[in-house]
Amino acid sequence: MAADEYHAKWSPSGAAGWSTCVGKIAMEDGLDDQPSSYADEGTAAHTVATWCFEQTTDAAAFAGRYVPIRPGVTVEVDDEMVEYVQAYVDAIRQYAGEKPESPFDFEHELNVEQDVPIDHITGEDGATGRADAWILTADGEELQVHDLKYGRGEPVSAEGNLQLLMYASGALRVAELLGAEPKHVRMVIHQVRTSGPDEWVIPIHELQERISYLRVGAARSYDAYECRATWIGTPGEADYLNPSEKGCRWCKAKATCSALRDVVVQTVFQSLPATPEEFDDLTADTPAVVPQQSAPSAWLASSMEKVGLVEDWCKAVRAETERRLLAGEKVPGYKLVQGRKPARKWADAEQAEQAMKSMRLKADEMYTKKVISPTVAEKVLAPTPRRWKKLEALIVQGEPPLSVAPQNDQRQAVEVKPVIEEFDDLTTEAPNVDDLI
Repeated sequence: MAADEYHAKWSPSGAAGWSTCVGKIAMEDGLDDQPSSYADEGTAAHTVATWCFEQTTDAAAFAGRYVPIRPGVTVEVDDEMVEYVQAYVDAIRQYAGEKPESPFDFEHELNVEQDVPIDHITGEDGATGRADAWILTADGEELQVHDLKYGRGEPVSAEGNLQLLMYASGALRVAELLGAEPKHVRMVIHQVRTSGPDEWVIPIHELQERISYLRVGAARSYDAYECRATWIGTPGEADYLNPSEKGCRWCKAKATCSALRDVVVQTVFQSLPATPEEFDDLTADTPAVVPQQSAPSAWLASSMEKVGLVEDWCKAVRAETERRLLAGEKVPGYKLVQGRKPARKWADAEQAEQAMKSMRLKADEMYTKKVISPTVAEKVLAPTPRRWKKLEALIVQGEPPLSVAPQNDQRQAVEVKPVIEEFDDLTTEAPNVDDLI
């Protein structure tokens, strides 16, 4: 296989897709990435974390700066990013054994944003994956691999995470070249905006076993890629495609994937199980609409498993339609229109500032002030704990909202009492009035 410059075609971040849907890489061939504001924000957060270690400072030092993402696109480091990136930086410093007397001096060997080899897994010549951080303990017994997830979406588990397994295997090869022989690997997901670090520890031999299965998936994916001209667009296309929520999430071809479209159609138009009082109308062109309250819980559960997949497909179809219209292509029944104008801004803020000064505007008329966030204040007052203790009493934090999650989610279930149990049972026999006197 030929290397694709820095970003590997069979990348660790896409392993959940190409290892289960062998035709994914072939279907994506030639399609451009569609950047999103969420991806840009994540890139900025990773960059700020890297700056913290490179410049031996905290995230607050970069508050207000703009991180360059690509030509014409920057992301501002706001108070929220400072808070969450600092949580990640603090965690890595703790894992690396930061010496109290010397900040950013560690007991263990820390490597930040380092490329590790993955070609021994995927077969792609010279392919590498960039690990956010990996650590080799001073005794050489433990290899750690850390991954920062900056999104607010569904919690990501470290256990069985294919991306981390690939990083761990690559870091292991580097560690072995240094003469180390780790006995186990600790893989850690830092999803700072939803939860604390999530760990998974396995012995080295289990890591090797899991990588061997991943190597088989990569080989099958490569074979499908090599013969893509013979099956894409043919009736046999479905044999190479295996839609799944994780595998399709970041796929560039999901808007035009026939297998995913079939799964969506089957999910959306599946009939509810019939009851003795209510049977499907077999003469109707569309499935009968059944009242929501009669939907069995088992049907809801099976449908809920596909909701994320269906939602992702809908977003992908909308994005592909927009892309084609922006490229001047025709999509029957749809057109581009002007939306609302964005907020006004100064073409040159410094020039506007000087102009207002020449008009002798007062400072409180020209500028707005915003109190610093609790996270920044904590860093500022770190040398004086007693002052911070007084300020800490003024901090409040709301409760996180409830959301639906699968049973295997690691978060504790919130028990909600059915509404009907909140009311008195009026069907019971009323007490005798004489007994109450």
